[in-house]
Amino acid sequence: MKKEYIFLILSVFLFSSINPVGKLLLNEISPLQFSLIRSGFGFVIVSIGFLLSGEWRTIKKMDKKSFFLCIIFGTIAFFIFQILFASALINNLASINSILVNSIIPISVFVLTAIISHKKITIKSILGIILGIFGITLVVFKPESLSFVNSVGVIFAVLSGICWGISTFGMAEIRKKYGTFSITMISILTGAFISFLFVLFSNGFNEFINSSMNTKLLSLYAGFFATGLPVLLYYYCLKQLGAAKVSVSYYLGPIFGVILSAIILKEPIPPLLIVGTSFVLLGIWLVQKEKF
Repeated sequence: MKKEYIFLILSVFLFSSINPVGKLLLNEISPLQFSLIRSGFGFVIVSIGFLLSGEWRTIKKMDKKSFFLCIIFGTIAFFIFQILFASALINNLASINSILVNSIIPISVFVLTAIISHKKITIKSILGIILGIFGITLVVFKPESLSFVNSVGVIFAVLSGICWGISTFGMAEIRKKYGTFSITMISILTGAFISFLFVLFSNGFNEFINSSMNTKLLSLYAGFFATGLPVLLYYYCLKQLGAAKVSVSYYLGPIFGVILSAIILKEPIPPLLIVGTSFVLLGIWLVQKEKF
């Protein structure tokens, strides 16, 4: 197996671990501090890849429009997404959150591509979206009470997935022109800076300072190993393998998320969750076949 595929699997595994780890962190810290931890520590790791890749030279050539767009999409991906993601985690089981976010991202990217880039929507892609939505419905449905799980959490998870999808779509052309590490470095720095300002002028850093040692250690893991390192590995694989091959990560995310949540948080894996996840994966596969 090529090392790039090993890096890709490791990247998805580490990314997925943020669901159970984030669930534990949010018992003591706020979504704002969660956003700062991920983007701040993540920036440190991404900067290393940025410097080693030599892509720092491209920033000097970047036009003002592209730089401004990086800031906008960086705000969406590394601040707004993080807040919504954390808010969803507070209200959802970590396993359900992983499935929802990971399924909405590729669907939203495809829909945006179809609408803005005038890509033809085929029967296969429509079927994929329908199956994905059906799978999501099964995942969030509680047959014992004939109701759904926390609707607020579901809404936050869906919105976070849409935000990441928007940033992924929006930065695609800029990334091709100026390189993955340059764009990611600017974007994640933007998220870290905005998060810092919001934390500074809201509740400050008292929650984190007064948190347990376990939370402080998990924060380091969340920033370095569940954000920075997987971002670095993912974009390295994207550069080496191309978007089509890297898209396999869409299938692994929900699976790793469910397994890690069961191991770390002892969350149950009911039959309906397995069935719903299967439909979600099938829907993602059909949508992804369109090569958006």
